[in-house]
Amino acid sequence: FDMDEDALQYAVGAMVQFAIKSNSKNVF
Repeated sequence: FDMDEDALQYAVGAMVQFAIKSNSKNVF
């Protein structure tokens, strides 16, 4: 499983946005 850095940052950003939207009380 190999990703370039831009794709990795995009995936991390999407996961963070999803976490904030689904549970704004428990953000890391």
